[in-house]
Amino acid sequence: IAGLICRNFSYEYSRVAADDSLESFLENNNLFAISDVDTRALVSHIRDNGAMNAVITTQVDNIEELKKQLAQVPDMNGLELASKVSTKEPYFFGDENATYKVAALDIGIKKNILRNLAKRDVYIKVFPFDTTFEEMQSWNPDGYFLSNGPGDPEPLHQAQELAKEIISRNLPLFGICLGHQVIALANGIPTY
Repeated sequence: IAGLICRNFSYEYSRVAADDSLESFLENNNLFAISDVDTRALVSHIRDNGAMNAVITTQVDNIEELKKQLAQVPDMNGLELASKVSTKEPYFFGDENATYKVAALDIGIKKNILRNLAKRDVYIKVFPFDTTFEEMQSWNPDGYFLSNGPGDPEPLHQAQELAKEIISRNLPLFGICLGHQVIALANGIPTY
C-alpha cells in the first residue's frame, strides 16, 4: 500500500496473533494515513466516477503544488498491472485430495484468498494472467475463479475472452474485485 484512508483509526490492537500495532507498521514502512474521513462517501464517489488518483496529505496550503505532484502519477484508466503482479508459472495451493478443484486466474491474487478457498475443501491451481481456456481446462477443474488485482479491467482482453469462453460453455465461474469486473466486461457490462 502507499497510504491509508480510514474512518476511525485505532491506536490499540487486540488481535491475538498481532505482534505490533497498525501505527507502528505505518511508521516502520514510512506510510501515510489519515482518519476521520467519511469513507462511505468516498467509496460512493469512486463508484460513481470511476477509479482515480489522489494525494493523501495534511498540507492544504499549496493546492497547486499538490496538483503538479498528482499530474505526474499514471492515470488509472487503461492501466494494466496484472502482468506485473501475476505468477509467471502455474502453482498449486491446498490439499490435492480436497473435494473440489478450482482453476484460478492470477490477476493479482492474494494468499489469503487461496487460504480461505483451501479451508473450504478446495484444491487450487493458480495460472498466470495470460493463460488460455484450453490450458486451464486441461486440468479438468470443477470451476473457475478470476482473482482480485490492481489496475483497470478494460485492457485485460485475454482474461475477458477467457471469461466469455467459460460462460459460453456454461461452466461454474466466479470472481472478486478485478476478476468480477472482468466478468462484467465479458458480458458487455461497463465497469465505470
